[in-house]
Amino acid sequence: MLKAWKLYQNCLSAHPVKTQIISSGILWGIGDIAAQKITYSRKIPHHTNVDDNEEEKFKVNWKRAAITSGFGFGFVGPIGHYWYVVPFPPISSH
Repeated sequence: MLKAWKLYQNCLSAHPVKTQIISSGILWGIGDIAAQKITYSRKIPHHTNVDDNEEEKFKVNWKRAAITSGFGFGFVGPIGHYWYVVPFPPISSH
């Protein structure tokens, strides 16, 4: 895990915007899938004519996850970077 963190830090230093875009898109996608799973697990069964033995299995809504991930890639990643860099420029060590 420490190796992965160091790799992330190196990528962030070398390519900050690209790294934030990629990590933001991935995290938004994972977050949406987790939200779908939580929503499914908390769903109240409806009183319908469906046989009690026929439980609906959890299925990821990939279109929704892709749209959410795209929001992370296309908006949150780049805007998030410039949101903090413009008003708070990185402090130089010179």
